[in-house]
Amino acid sequence: MTVTVSNDGVRAGGGPDPLSGGLRGLADRLAPAGGRVRAEAADGVFSLVATVPVTP
Repeated sequence: MTVTVSNDGVRAGGGPDPLSGGLRGLADRLAPAGGRVRAEAADGVFSLVATVPVTP
């Protein structure tokens, strides 16, 4: 299963919230299930893609 979230309100110079687990925390929670997180910012759009393998 793949979930993609995009935000076209990304600001230049913005950074992670130092008080949250952020993307590293999300990656750590998905890893035991074989999941992965990919994030990128390009052309003013931040995109996050989380993928977890699903067995039918």
